[in-house]
Amino acid sequence: MLKDFTGSTTNIYDSKNNFLFETTVKKHDKNENYISLANFPDELITKDTCKVVILTSPAPLVYKGMFRKGPYEDTIITLFKGETACNRVEPRYDVNLNAEVEFVRKRRSKGEDLSESKVTAKAVNISKHGIRLRSKPHNLAIGDKIKIQILGQNDKKEVVMTADVLNQFDNPPEYTEVGCQFVTVEE
Repeated sequence: MLKDFTGSTTNIYDSKNNFLFETTVKKHDKNENYISLANFPDELITKDTCKVVILTSPAPLVYKGMFRKGPYEDTIITLFKGETACNRVEPRYDVNLNAEVEFVRKRRSKGEDLSESKVTAKAVNISKHGIRLRSKPHNLAIGDKIKIQILGQNDKKEVVMTADVLNQFDNPPEYTEVGCQFVTVEE
């Protein structure tokens, strides 16, 4: 059964994946498959499809959508099914979400500084089973077990998940990206 998204923090992106606005779902009509948004600026409404990232548990959900005007001048987005990318078994969706990461178990190597117990990161994509995070170089590494807190409006913690870091892609000196597999997900 589809969860009711009413009250959930939601990030809206345009068709080119540019962030537009973060707001709250005012109403979710599961029969007609649309959401009504609180305080969405009219000037950001596009005629193209948009991407809707709903910060909900067990994991953020990503939909394609289409804007329309609803009753009482509410902004409505009709939700469509997600897409499969890169011939993956599960769809992977691009996102741009702030996250805080705590170490449950940090990979230890000789001379490694373990003084930093929290790091900030950006979630860059997500799927049913995992997430890719971008952070400063060398903050996260293969073998780490981490607790990820996806942040919503005003840095409110929306979704918390535990994950294992399975792969690492370095792009020094700018950032490191790590691929993580979910172990647990909670609200």
